[in-house]
Formats: sequence, C-alpha cells, structure tokens
Amino acid sequence: MVKALYVSVIMSVYKEPKEWLCRSIDSILNQTLSDFEFIIICDNPAGDDNLALLRDYERKNERIKLIVNEENIGLTKSLNKGLAVAKGKYIARMDADDISMPTRFEKQYQYMESHPQVIVLGTAIKFIGSGAWKKGTDNIRYTDEEVRAQMLLDNCIAHPTVFIRKSVLDEHGISYDEKYRHSQDVRLWEQLMPYGEFGNLKEKLLKYRLSDQQITKTKSSSQSNLAEGVKLRLQSIWLQGLGYNYTTDEIKEKAFAIIDVIRKDNRIFKSKCYSAFVQNAYLNYPCEHKKKKLLGSGDYRQFTMMNLLRVMIK
Repeated sequence: MVKALYVSVIMSVYKEPKEWLCRSIDSILNQTLSDFEFIIICDNPAGDDNLALLRDYERKNERIKLIVNEENIGLTKSLNKGLAVAKGKYIARMDADDISMPTRFEKQYQYMESHPQVIVLGTAIKFIGSGAWKKGTDNIRYTDEEVRAQMLLDNCIAHPTVFIRKSVLDEHGISYDEKYRHSQDVRLWEQLMPYGEFGNLKEKLLKYRLSDQQITKTKSSSQSNLAEGVKLRLQSIWLQGLGYNYTTDEIKEKAFAIIDVIRKDNRIFKSKCYSAFVQNAYLNYPCEHKKKKLLGSGDYRQFTMMNLLRVMIK
C-alpha cells in the first residue's frame, strides 16, 4: 500500500538566475518536514543551463518530479500542470527566486491539521533583494476575518507561502483560472472563499525576493487590471450581503450615489467585516503619510471603498 504524501510542492521555473534557483530548491529539500513530492515545471525548455541544473537535481533526489513544457506556456498553465499530477494532502506553493525557512512546511502542516476549517494558509514574509530596504509594508493579515476585509482593497496573502487543502480543490473542481495570465493567485482566492477559512501565520517563514524580473513589475498594468476585477466582485458580494444590490459597474461608476445611500442607514456597521475592515485597511497602515495617500486616492476604481472607509470611521 502506497503511503499518502503530506505535501505536494509546486514550483514553476522560467529564467531565474542559477544562484537564486539553487537556493530556492535547496530551501525546500532541507525542510524539517520531509514527506513531500517536489513538482518542478520548467517553462523555458530552451534555457539549457537551468534545464541541465534541474535534471541534475532530479537525478540526485527522488522527491523531485520534473515536468518540462514543450514551449513556454506561462505561470498559470504551468501551475495547473503541477496540480494535475499532485498527490499530496496539501498543495504548497514556492517560487524559484524565494527562500523557504527550514520549519515552514512543518509549522504550516501542523496548523492545517489542527484547524480543519482553514483551507488556505500563508505566512508572513521577509523581503530580500533589490529594493527590500524601502518596502514599507507587506499587507499581510492573519485571521480569516482580517483577510476577507483586506481583500476588498489589496491582496494580503503571499502566493509562494501558501498551503492549500487539496481536497477542496478536488471537490469543487477548482484550479488556476487560465484566463488570468497574471494575478492568478487573487483569482484563486476568490474561487476558494466560499468553501472555508483563510489565514496567515505571523512568523516570517519565507524570504520573498524583490527584483526587476518579477511579474508584478514587468506586467504591472495587466496584473493591476485583473486584480481590480477580483476586488470589485468581492466588494459587490460584500455589499450585497448587507442588502445593497450594487453591481461591479455601479461600484466603479456610481460611487457618489452609493455613498449617499450608505450614509442614511446603519447596515454597514452590522457587517461581520466592519471592525476588521476599519482596523486593518485604515488604522494599521504603516504611517500617517500612507494613510492620507490611501484615503486621498483619486483612482476611480478605489473611490467607493475609500469613501466607505471615511463613512465607517466617523
């Protein structure tokens, strides 16, 4: 009888420098929880140096299962290829330029085992690489209520830190949405939100690299637009739960009318996310300057939520 695996680690490799890639892979192979399979998808088959390095790792460690794409297909589709063959109870994400702390898997596994209601669990992060010194906040939130509140404004789960309960993905037929070449993580959180709780461990269990090669920098406009659609849908669902039947287009385009209606009743204060939204999206912003910048945003896509904050804190 084949023993069930605890964890399936999924990582896609593109053009990361060999030094970064080695440190990332080694940080997984040296985890204190060792019962895992490590699925690595090479999405740059023409990159001979990295491909040779990955094949060498595969030969030396039986836990590594290398998938080589015939051509570059992008991160979203590559992650789905990993999900399709994963056999673990939990899916662990990892990026090829980050570094996991040795006890990351052990601590996330123990937490998930003792909190069966949690279906997605990330961790706090430490920034490394260029620009890390000036990065003000990671936006990480910790309880389910805090995460759901913050997701109305920004992503607060670092994708390469997560454990995901695979049974939930299987039961509901959920995978990465391949219409999302970028922001595939926030789209996945949106898909999973109806089925269980989210959380983040407060310990910094991953070193998150900031570099000019990241999708968040190279594809910032496309990523922002896709993430914006997710936020608007989450905002619409939240407001509908309070009895305000506004579509995403109305939230985006009729902010003044929505704010005027909300000012006239107290339903907003009955929201389960009310205190978490105010506390975490406003009061905990890292400095007064950023708080003012947040509330003074002229971006129409944020206008309704920014003004809702003004209503809620009065």
